[in-house]
Amino acid sequence: MRVFLIFALFILGATFADAQAPRPVLLEACNDAPFAIGVSAVFHNDPTDNQVVRGWFQVEPGECLEGGLGDIVGNDLGLGAVSGEWRWPMQDQGDEQYCMPAQTYFGRARSDGCDDVERLIDFQRVSISPYRSGWGRVQIRYSCEDFDAADAALCSQTATGRDGLAVPVNSLEVCNTWNVDAEIAAGASADFVGFEVSGWTRIPATLCRVVYRGFPAGGEVWFTARRADNHYAPASHEGQLCVAEGQFMASGARGALVNAGQCPANASIRLPAQRVRFGPHVAQYQAYVPRMEESR
Repeated sequence: MRVFLIFALFILGATFADAQAPRPVLLEACNDAPFAIGVSAVFHNDPTDNQVVRGWFQVEPGECLEGGLGDIVGNDLGLGAVSGEWRWPMQDQGDEQYCMPAQTYFGRARSDGCDDVERLIDFQRVSISPYRSGWGRVQIRYSCEDFDAADAALCSQTATGRDGLAVPVNSLEVCNTWNVDAEIAAGASADFVGFEVSGWTRIPATLCRVVYRGFPAGGEVWFTARRADNHYAPASHEGQLCVAEGQFMASGARGALVNAGQCPANASIRLPAQRVRFGPHVAQYQAYVPRMEESR
């Protein structure tokens, strides 16, 4: 028994020593998304508590990138990937966050005090597997299928900019300044010809909700707001939107649903509506319900 304990302690001691000894690590990152992604890694390069972060490694769509990260101490490292508004890991699912600039970077990992050209990026911890001749290896695959169904569909439809990275998904957030709950219906065109409108998103008094996410043609989104208690919709100088009662989704020619002379049967109610235009490179727009007369 004593011999076995001594042998076991020797093995544990050797394993601990090996984990603390720097070793070269190979990163293999594959990209199944329809746009290029940037991958970054955070790791220990000495036995101290300090970590360094290295990025970005651009991985083209449908390809894998293989390269050495340098000498790493420990049995795991953190990985994060970004393209436009898409993030791996997803929001609130990362293990840690670090400040990262947009350009290629190698330096000390910091989780606070980000400057104006940096933003906090989520990282997930990934185990380092043994590899040839004392090397370690990390393999990871990024895909639109990593997201929930709605986001996976948007991700697969995402176009690319001149740099090959994903263009921003446009999100319209509406804030309710009334003292009663509001209901919001929103719609947009994907091709300047057709139009799709759906509703209703209920927003409690003083709160905000995202009512639209997608890729609107020309960056244009329409929304109408009404009181939840009596369905009164304040006037708007922008135009009118055809909607329906209850939870609905209506599609058709743009002219049949926006500023139509007569609304179609599947969206027969015409309400005052506001138009929002997203500028280039704008991901999120915050709008407010139109002003309501005090007597209502």
